[in-house]
Amino acid sequence: MKYLSFIVLFLSLSLHHSLAQCVIHLNGQASNYTICEGDLPGILTNPTGLGTFSGPGVIGNIFNPINIPGEFVVTYVANGCNISQIITVQTVGQYPEINPFPPIICANDEPITLTGNVPAAVFTLENGIILPNGVLDPSLYPTGSPLIINYSYNAPNGCVSSDQATITILNIPTIDFSNFPSMVCENADPVELPHSILYTYSGTNINDNIFTPTEPATYTVTVTAGAGSCLTTATANLTVVDAAPLSITNTNGTCANLPDTILYNGTNLGENATYTWQIPTTAQLISIGGDTIVVDYQGSGEQIINLTIDNTEECVENTANFTISTQQISVNTITDQHINIGQTIELTTEVEVSPPDLTPSISWTPSTDLSCDDCLAPEYSPSIIGEHEYIVTASLDGGCIASDTVRVSVIFPNEVFIPNIFTPNDDSENDNFLAFGLYTQTMNMKIFDRWGSLIFETNNIEEGWNGTYQNRRVNTGTYIYLITITDENGTQEVYQGDVTVAY
Repeated sequence: MKYLSFIVLFLSLSLHHSLAQCVIHLNGQASNYTICEGDLPGILTNPTGLGTFSGPGVIGNIFNPINIPGEFVVTYVANGCNISQIITVQTVGQYPEINPFPPIICANDEPITLTGNVPAAVFTLENGIILPNGVLDPSLYPTGSPLIINYSYNAPNGCVSSDQATITILNIPTIDFSNFPSMVCENADPVELPHSILYTYSGTNINDNIFTPTEPATYTVTVTAGAGSCLTTATANLTVVDAAPLSITNTNGTCANLPDTILYNGTNLGENATYTWQIPTTAQLISIGGDTIVVDYQGSGEQIINLTIDNTEECVENTANFTISTQQISVNTITDQHINIGQTIELTTEVEVSPPDLTPSISWTPSTDLSCDDCLAPEYSPSIIGEHEYIVTASLDGGCIASDTVRVSVIFPNEVFIPNIFTPNDDSENDNFLAFGLYTQTMNMKIFDRWGSLIFETNNIEEGWNGTYQNRRVNTGTYIYLITITDENGTQEVYQGDVTVAY
């Protein structure tokens, strides 16, 4: 009997376990077989997980009937289990929909009232805060991010239906002109105006937020900021100013073949400014030092110097030309003369100028015994015996000056003039040692060095000594001469002395 009782207990427990396994679960529950349409589709399960489900709206273990509301029989079949269960599907009956409203509102807008098609439905925010009577006050909520709004209806049967929408609350931005340029140079690069994704620029010469300066004028720039209806507009003036001309000057006049300093002499352009000079091909660049150059013009005429400036901090033109008309002048008077007192000679002088249409001024210094002191060929009538020097100077209004010198030895008619110095340097002035006498017929000239050696002799009255010995120039110093002169009456005179050779 004891063993029989044990068997009966075992069979009873096994049967109880099998009955516990033969059950249908809907969404994990075995006690509630009522579901709202909003919870569809439902999930059918069984503890064994080995059987199959069937019935209206059942596919696999998914319960999702079409013709709702209603009651639906679902069957589960497994080894040793065949069970059916009625599942009731309830509907809400009213389906709330939010009436359209602006998706973007401003933080300083008046409160708005949200409405829908179901009077009993309630407006709440995502965090569960209820909006009484659907009133939304934008000043109470964060700006910039979408705000999720729920519109929910709870049916008497416990089913819930809802609609959802988003609204974004934006601040009306303040337009900041603190970094806005008020003045731009006409030759400046395009200017990038202060930019923000909320800023929109409009106006003349504006593309996006780039302003390109052109003609000098005052331009009105309109700035619109914000998004949607949360917009604000402001205007600012931007003035394009004239670029000042580059100021260039020179310091050494207009005479060619003399160094001329050319420099920028305007306002300080800043330490980063760079200066690029261009000179004529006929000019020679002597030195360059940033804003200053020194050139030597190789000829006369119009000379154009070009200056280009970059990286300047001032509103000046980028380039400028400096034009100067250079001049040239030369003067040549007659060679040195030897005349008797009482004679008159003409100091014939030639002046060359370029350009040729220029008129030079002439000046003789001193003016003693000259017929004029401002002409090219004054007559000279000496009043004093001796050696006289006259300088002729030719000048142009631009500052070019040239001069030449003539020396005139004035003697008595029967006097012999023998110089005490000469310069045999081949400059065509005082290159030969000669004795001068109006009535000299013949002459014998001997030259000795300081040791008494004869180094030169001639009987040619026109030849003289050229300062050489054995075809080589003698050294600077003093040499002894012995000159025998016979005049037209046959009278013979001997002259002895010394002459200095200088170079």
